Amino acid sequence: MTRLANGAWVVVALVVGYAQVAKAADKAPDKKLERVWKSKCASCHGAAGVATEAGKKAGAKDMSAADVQGKSDADLKKAIKEGVKKDDKQAMEAFADLKDDQVDGLVQLIRSFKK
Repeated sequence: MTRLANGAWVVVALVVGYAQVAKAADKAPDKKLERVWKSKCASCHGAAGVATEAGKKAGAKDMSAADVQGKSDADLKKAIKEGVKKDDKQAMEAFADLKDDQVDGLVQLIRSFKK
């Protein structure tokens, strides 16, 4: 290979490497969103979206389950903002205090739990 061709390969390798690092950074969870999940959701739904023992007793869903993943984003947002009732009892409290971008982030986090 010529010197120019070797230099071109270096440039290609750097661009591909940068793209992979940028892609990995995009998948890294937002620290603020992690705090919201931990403070509002994890006690029942677990750190990875799988219901804790206390959550199971309360009827918390496994966020990776097909029935949850099959819900629309609008349905998930509504559940987060308005809570969930089961048998006329509040099964999940409402988090109406969350901002829309936080709710959107939680929905995307729930989507990331898909099996």
